[in-house]
Amino acid sequence: MTPTGPDAVLVVDHDGARGTAAPSRDGWEVELSAGSGRLDVRVASDLLRRLADDAADADGGTLRWRVPAPTAEHDTIAAAAGFEATRTLWNMRRELPAPDPEPRPVLRPFVPGSDDDEWLRVNNAAFHWHPEQGGWAQPQLDERLAEEWVDLDGFLLHPASLDDDRPGGAIDGFCWTKVHRGTDPLQGEIFVIAVDPTATGTGLGRRLVLAGLDWLHQHGCAVGTLYTESDNEAAVGLYRSLGFSVHHEVRVYARTVNG
Repeated sequence: MTPTGPDAVLVVDHDGARGTAAPSRDGWEVELSAGSGRLDVRVASDLLRRLADDAADADGGTLRWRVPAPTAEHDTIAAAAGFEATRTLWNMRRELPAPDPEPRPVLRPFVPGSDDDEWLRVNNAAFHWHPEQGGWAQPQLDERLAEEWVDLDGFLLHPASLDDDRPGGAIDGFCWTKVHRGTDPLQGEIFVIAVDPTATGTGLGRRLVLAGLDWLHQHGCAVGTLYTESDNEAAVGLYRSLGFSVHHEVRVYARTVNG
């Protein structure tokens, strides 16, 4: 029997192929792997259905299956298991270096324990509409900061006032970067970027993107990348104007089950 509980990872197998569902803040993140078998429509849809059944036994929630570069076959698999496409993300990329921001913003690194509350305030204000990035609390921030890729020097905060750039001071924007070690050429990601709603329309977002790309380039990255909602016209327009183009699509299929 698949282990259950608030922290259990659900695991199902089918002829060498495997499906897993890891608990997340508001549901389950699903992954399918061919392993020593194959992931045709029959096998993949069976894995998804069984994961949904096990999630129901483990108090329920929403299962999300993220598929890079989806095809019609993925749509068929999802539909056969009761999943439906709920979001489309675009991975956008550009070569580095990028142009310098004009004027260059004054930035400082995030300091854990001092900047937590202010960062959470700006993040949640900017992403109040977002299904994953919005509504964060301290546990979500702590969990993300503990990941091995985090480099606080690349977690860039923009002080709301040049007279107050101390840790814990007010900020009105940030650009959190991520270097993808092991990629060739080396890729650097604008992991999360946001501007406080009170500072929108000032051009700060554009300057933060360019400052983040510059930091990544200075640390060896030859390609800049980011993810954005495909229907976020303002963000997509900004990134296109900065030289980004769509590299591939990520489709999110979801199914909610009751416990």
